[in-house]
Amino acid sequence: MQILFFRAGKENTASTRVRIYSLLAALQERQVQYSDQASYRNILKSQVLFIQKRLTPPTINRARFGKLIGKKIIYDVDDLGPALRSWGATPELLQKILILADVVTTGSEAQRSILLRDYPLRQIKVLPAAVDYYLRQPLPCLDLSEDDLRIIWFGDVSNAHMLQSYLAALMRIPRSSLVMAVNKRAIPDLSPRFPGVHFEPWDLQSFTAVLRTCHLSVLMHNGSEYDRAKTNNRMITSIAWGVPAVVSRTPDYEATAQKAGVEEALFLNADELVQAIERLRPAAARQSYIEKAQPVIWREHSPQAITEAFLKICREIQPDPIYKRIKDVLSTFRPNHSAPV
Repeated sequence: MQILFFRAGKENTASTRVRIYSLLAALQERQVQYSDQASYRNILKSQVLFIQKRLTPPTINRARFGKLIGKKIIYDVDDLGPALRSWGATPELLQKILILADVVTTGSEAQRSILLRDYPLRQIKVLPAAVDYYLRQPLPCLDLSEDDLRIIWFGDVSNAHMLQSYLAALMRIPRSSLVMAVNKRAIPDLSPRFPGVHFEPWDLQSFTAVLRTCHLSVLMHNGSEYDRAKTNNRMITSIAWGVPAVVSRTPDYEATAQKAGVEEALFLNADELVQAIERLRPAAARQSYIEKAQPVIWREHSPQAITEAFLKICREIQPDPIYKRIKDVLSTFRPNHSAPV
């Protein structure tokens, strides 16, 4: 099998790293060939085209060509609503790729439910997130001093608003400090909104060292319907790197916490957040959390496990007969009067 990846971003883009780059080593181990140079020549050589959320007219043209010659086409979305549109997935282009794709993959059951509700999809499958930052095996919980509890939030600046409503409660926790790891360019704008917070410029090479100086991570998906449907990628990454995650009672986080046996780390409001953090202040409690959660997280979300799930989806696709492929490609040239929003 040879796979052609249409990347949405580069390695510094979290979703591209989680959805594509994290799988490459496992693909190599399985002697699966791949490329991320989306040329017509590579389309001819590949059996699977994996288009990661970003859409442009040239991408649609390449997907049309691939469809006509019988290539398997997967369209992958781990963002919905305005976040997806920011990747060029306008209603018009989105309707075209949904016609051309054999399968749509997404990152969580909640995202799948929204897609099934809003779009006329033939097949949609959940491809869960992989543990980030190229971890080869889970790392133990470090024996950090309990004198000053370091609590970290990390993520894209566009999600920082979800932390803000909890800021006052977090800053009142005794013998603690709050760390935010974000893009360096965002820090000057964020600093006035998050007084008393210690900012760490996010860097692909150094972030995990910063993460492991912290006792806990706090992660939340409170917000819009699309925010609540986000994947568990930061939670599983924190746990695999040996840092217990305290997470909002939102769909993917809650399901993961229940499966991993760490429901005590869930919170619904600021008071519950503080209580969950205090429960995990003792080193023994954090050690117990990691010992319970890591085996489950690694079994289901290691890059090797997600690569196997991805290849299974690829193998199961059966391209349409030629007459159906021609019909679908032609339909993408018609004026669009009823594109999904």
